Amino acid sequence: MEKKIIIVLFITLCPLVKITAQNYPLKIAILGNSITGHGPAPEIGWVGNWGMAASAKEKDFVRLIEKEVKSISPSIEVKELNVADFEKNYQGYNLDNSNLNTIKNFNPDILVLRLGDNIDDWQLNIPDFHKYLQALVKYLANNRAMRVVVSNSFWSSDTRDYAFQAFIEKYNYRYVDLKGLYNDKTNTAQGLFNDINVARHPSDKGMQAIKDRIWKELSKEVNELICNYYKRCDYCQEGDYVGYVDVATCDTISGWVLNKNNLGQLVEVEVLVDDKVYINLLAKEDYPNLQKYYGEKAVKHGFKYVVPKGVVWRDGLQHTIKVKPCWKDAKFLTQSGVIINCPKPETPKTDPIRLITPDYVSGWVSTECEEIIGWIYDKNDLSRTVKVDFLLNEKLLKTYDANLQRPDLLAQLSNTPDATKHIFVVSLTNLPKGNSTAQIRLTENDKIIGNINNFQCPKMVLSTIDIEEAEILVYPNPNCGNFKLLMPFSIQDAKIQLFDSLGRNYDIDIKGQEIYFQNTLHGMYFLKISLNEKLVIKKILVE
Repeated sequence: MEKKIIIVLFITLCPLVKITAQNYPLKIAILGNSITGHGPAPEIGWVGNWGMAASAKEKDFVRLIEKEVKSISPSIEVKELNVADFEKNYQGYNLDNSNLNTIKNFNPDILVLRLGDNIDDWQLNIPDFHKYLQALVKYLANNRAMRVVVSNSFWSSDTRDYAFQAFIEKYNYRYVDLKGLYNDKTNTAQGLFNDINVARHPSDKGMQAIKDRIWKELSKEVNELICNYYKRCDYCQEGDYVGYVDVATCDTISGWVLNKNNLGQLVEVEVLVDDKVYINLLAKEDYPNLQKYYGEKAVKHGFKYVVPKGVVWRDGLQHTIKVKPCWKDAKFLTQSGVIINCPKPETPKTDPIRLITPDYVSGWVSTECEEIIGWIYDKNDLSRTVKVDFLLNEKLLKTYDANLQRPDLLAQLSNTPDATKHIFVVSLTNLPKGNSTAQIRLTENDKIIGNINNFQCPKMVLSTIDIEEAEILVYPNPNCGNFKLLMPFSIQDAKIQLFDSLGRNYDIDIKGQEIYFQNTLHGMYFLKISLNEKLVIKKILVE
């Protein structure tokens, strides 16, 4: 599978917008009939070379699906093939043909079978049909793991519907039911074509409806593969969620949640305090009792959060705790809305003469994809151990006591032995590929201390990067003139300059992984990026 290097440029507008471009090379093959694609046939009034009866190529269901997958990752590829000959003669169809071999050699990760419209109900032998359809699937899989999504016919019939439903149940494939679409004649092209057979095909509305139903199931396979292959998991998918808040106290928040439509999916929940999201948790703990009601797959769906002593809502006032799946339209879990009143933590007794406001500083010792080492201390009390929350991609991973030995601090700070004990070590597993961020947050008051640690896994070897071959994305463009640049490797490794159309060079301010530029004049600007003696220039329009 071809690998691509992506350099992502984020440009901050007014207001700041943060966008992340993803690169997940997947391949999807769609096999169908004239609804999937048909060449010009002027004798019946059809002149297109796409899904029959769609008003334009971009209106057929294949291109609509392609648009959906490209919005997830521009590197996902889609190929389609008309295999109406298989429908008409599945028993005598020769699998080893040049057209089908283009799909076989494409090595699809997901196969979509959008078939059935040309099958004769009277001649349909269901056991034979299942045998030959599965042989087609196995031929295209070519001894590889391949996901399969199967739909029934647009021109549905009870016989064919049963044949496809029995097929997916037999082989455990994902099913798309198109039944009922043809009954709504606005989903057909009747009145738009003189030829009755062309007019029976889906209109633009019908193509959209086919896409919507297929994409509802296909998107689940796409998200699961991205999660499995690239460890970028969408835990906020649309679904039929059910769950329960078992405990919501000043010390612990716990419960369970699952998606009844996809029991194998891990679910992320939002814990809200007074209707504001306080923390996101992944429900991945064992919860065996669920198997009794939802089956063997319903295992790891429990969540538990131990509330730190220093949270801001330990203030002696009433607060409402709610929990919901992170999907935007999900409802709150049962028993959400618990009202708690957490007393303020006792203030440690302090000698009034020595009462000094803490002055925290922090930093990073090393950053690897398996381990990150950081440090933090109070400049006004070097003997004190500081408790911190480690945030990975702005979400709490774990809370640490920064109390491990770091000898080089002794020389930097003082001759006090306790000054060396301010390090914490974070072990990382299943880190998602691509760009990530790490932050240090004080547990006692939720305040972020120090700079964001931007890093990428796996790490790039700069000497191997060909910037001319790299995919460079600039967003947004046009813009209002305030820029922020984030790259998957250190900005200091590249030379970056900004020019206007007259060749005038503008100053830019580099802070860590960020570059700031402010200009109020409208016009065209040029961002010049140099790396490994090669150069790329991107146009930027300021409006």
